[in-house]
Amino acid sequence: DWPCKYFHLKGQCNNGQMCKFSHAELNEETEAIVKKVVMMGKMMMMGKMMMMVRRRRRMAKMMMFVVNVCDDRWADEI
Repeated sequence: DWPCKYFHLKGQCNNGQMCKFSHAELNEETEAIVKKVVMMGKMMMMGKMMMMVRRRRRMAKMMMFVVNVCDDRWADEI
């Protein structure tokens, strides 16, 4: 059976006896599965953080472009 990541990482599972995943003690194989799930979760979080940084950089570049364009237009009118 596939191990319950909540039970094995947090020590409890909200689904209790109704959980479709295993709460049995981990062996070498199931422990490797839990570790892989944790690593995948960390990688996904890093990916999301990198996307946020890229979006913020794009927004900053767009804002600087708008400011520069507006400054140029005002300078022409003066």
